[in-house]
Amino acid sequence: GNDPLTALYSLSRVYGGKEAESKLANQLKGDPKSALHSFSDRPEWWVHLYVVEMMKKNPQLRDPAILKKLEKDKHPLVKEKVAELTTGK
Repeated sequence: GNDPLTALYSLSRVYGGKEAESKLANQLKGDPKSALHSFSDRPEWWVHLYVVEMMKKNPQLRDPAILKKLEKDKHPLVKEKVAELTTGK
């Protein structure tokens, strides 16, 4: 579906395996904003994609510091989503 979390888990299984999936799940149990912060520090584009999608869905999670990090991601999908977020589309 269109759920960022479902997408995150399926991508983490594909790219990171079970271990990545459970690690991400653990981080998500805490404060959503701090989870997004730690996710934005990770190298994987698919983790970044989740962060952008979550900020898009939940304006209260938007954070300029996180966006700044994500703008450095070279993956076309992430770039596109970050652009959408920063231009307010």
